Amino acid sequence: MRYYDNTRLSTHEICPRKFYFRHRRHLRPATLQAPLVFGAAWHSGMDVIWPGAKSDLSDTELAEAALFAFNKEWVDRGLPHVSDMTDEQLDEVGFRNAGVALDMFYSYVEQRRDFIRKLEVDYVELPFAVPLDPDDASLFYIGRMDKLVTWEGAKWPVEHKTTSEYKKDGGFRASFLEAFSPNSQIDGYDHGNHMLHGHNAKGVLVDGALVHRTVHDKFCFIPVERDILMLEAWLWETREKVKRIEADDLTILKLREDGKDKDNILRAFPK
Repeated sequence: MRYYDNTRLSTHEICPRKFYFRHRRHLRPATLQAPLVFGAAWHSGMDVIWPGAKSDLSDTELAEAALFAFNKEWVDRGLPHVSDMTDEQLDEVGFRNAGVALDMFYSYVEQRRDFIRKLEVDYVELPFAVPLDPDDASLFYIGRMDKLVTWEGAKWPVEHKTTSEYKKDGGFRASFLEAFSPNSQIDGYDHGNHMLHGHNAKGVLVDGALVHRTVHDKFCFIPVERDILMLEAWLWETREKVKRIEADDLTILKLREDGKDKDNILRAFPK
């Protein structure tokens, strides 16, 4: 079986050599980036709020439960708890910290809870694997939907996104609002949703949250729906990307078989 996800495909599109080091040699950056850690921790908070919206917890209790999950993910990712961080570490993470997250959770629960109560939250962190090619039974597209919800009888994956792209009028810059059409990750989730749920599949609901030094109450929903022809185009493009990756894999395999893989030039996955 061959499995491809958006991270692998998009990394190869940006730089095949980066793809090789990350996904074939399994090398990672030595330092953690605060925006990535904050984003992952925010997701953990959402994993509390969405299924907990219909619970008996007060808005304050629900927000604080989300913060507990945020802090756990933060520490699990290798960063010190905010109470243990040095001044230098606090400067490094800047406004992406637990205090800002708590203010955001308070505002998020206040603004979103009534809407979430109207939905059925079917799954939290739903992994999926669906075919990519009807003529190749070994090729799959994989991913993990942040949430899968039933909204007015239709199935919608929910994708939580954080951004610092701030604009005074409206909160979000157009570059963020327009970043999801087209968007290979969103299209991949839409494909997975249609493969799993057929005619009950609707689109993908992007749940945006602004991370800012002083503005902690800006959120937006971006419903993204794709025409079937657009999904067919995404399928073709994705299969073409896979072909390019696997062509470089075969080149490296042949070099190894011929004993030519020890020279100073990597003759595949060009920068």
